[in-house]
Amino acid sequence: MQIKRKATSIAVIGAGISGLTAAQTLSDAGIDVTVFEKSRGVGGRTANRRSEYGSFDHGAQYFTVKDKRFRNFTEDLVSKGVVASWSNPDAPSSPKVVYLKNGKICRSSVSNEKYVGTPAMNSICKHLSDGLEIVFNARVLKVSERSGKLSLRFQDDDKALEYDGVIISTPSLQAAALIEEWPTLSKALGVIEMHPCWACLATFRNPLTAHWVGAFLEDSHIGWIGRNSTKPDRNSNTEDLVIHATTEWSRANITASRDVVSEILLEELWSKTGLNKQPSIYLNSHLWRYAIAARELNVECLNATSSNLVICGDWAHGSRIEGAFLSGLSASNKMLQKL
Repeated sequence: MQIKRKATSIAVIGAGISGLTAAQTLSDAGIDVTVFEKSRGVGGRTANRRSEYGSFDHGAQYFTVKDKRFRNFTEDLVSKGVVASWSNPDAPSSPKVVYLKNGKICRSSVSNEKYVGTPAMNSICKHLSDGLEIVFNARVLKVSERSGKLSLRFQDDDKALEYDGVIISTPSLQAAALIEEWPTLSKALGVIEMHPCWACLATFRNPLTAHWVGAFLEDSHIGWIGRNSTKPDRNSNTEDLVIHATTEWSRANITASRDVVSEILLEELWSKTGLNKQPSIYLNSHLWRYAIAARELNVECLNATSSNLVICGDWAHGSRIEGAFLSGLSASNKMLQKL
C-alpha cells in the first residue's frame, strides 16, 4: 500500500459522516489526510442499496437540524442540491411522517423539518469525500504508538503505515478493539452498548394506499416504515419500502437468516398497517449490527490525553446524522489543538 504524505499527516479510519467531516475539516486546514474505509464505498449508515428496480436508503432515513453549526452545513448542501426537504410539519401541503397504532394514524410527527440526501442519503458522504484521498477495502486491525508516531496495521498487508495522528470513526466496539494499547480508552469504548437493527427492503409494482411517506409503529416489532420512492429525486415507477425492526426484535432475532427476517417483517407490515396486500417484486434484508447507542455519552468525541489519537462517532453525541457531524467536527478541532 503506497501512500504519499506531506509533513503533517493524519489517518482517519471510517468513511461515514463523522470520519469524513473530520477529514474534510483537517484537509481544509492544510493537513494531509488519508481516509481508510473497510468497505468499497463511503456512507457508513447513510449507505444506499441498489436493486434492478431502484435504490434504498436502508440505514439513516432522514435527518433534522437543531445545532447552528449543522444548520449552516445543511443550508450549504441544500444550495448545492446535495440534500432536499422531504417532510415539513409546518407546511400543510408537505408529505407527512406519522405514528400508527392499530393500523390508524394516531398522531403526526411534530419534530423539525426532515431532510434527505439526493438522489440518495449517501450523497452527503460523497459530497464530504470530494478531494480527499480515500483507500477502500482497507481493514485496519490495530493502532499503536512508536516514537511519537501512530502506526496502522492492516488485514492482508504486513506493512504498517505511520502518521502524526489518527482519528477513528467506527462503531464504539470496533474502535475499542483497535486501541488496546490505550486500555483506559479502550475500556470506556467497550462498555458502550450498541443496539442492532434489521432493515427489510421491499419493492412493489403498485403504490401503497397510504396518506403518509413515513410511519413509526407503536404496537409492532416494526419500528419504522419509509416510503423511499417518495423522497426527492428517487425512482417513481415502483413503490420502494424500507422497514426497520425495533431494536428489541432485532436483538432477539440477530442470528435469523435474511430470508426469514424479510418474510416476517413483510407479513407484519400488512398486519399492522391495514394496507392492501400485494406481492413484492424485490425483497431483501440487511442487519445493522451497530445501529444505535443504548444511551448517549453527551460528549462530542473522546481522545487520548498523551497521544494524537481521537475517537468520534454518532454513538458519542446522539445516534443521528447531526450527532455524527458534530462529533467529527469536534474530533478535527481536537486534533488541530494537539498538532
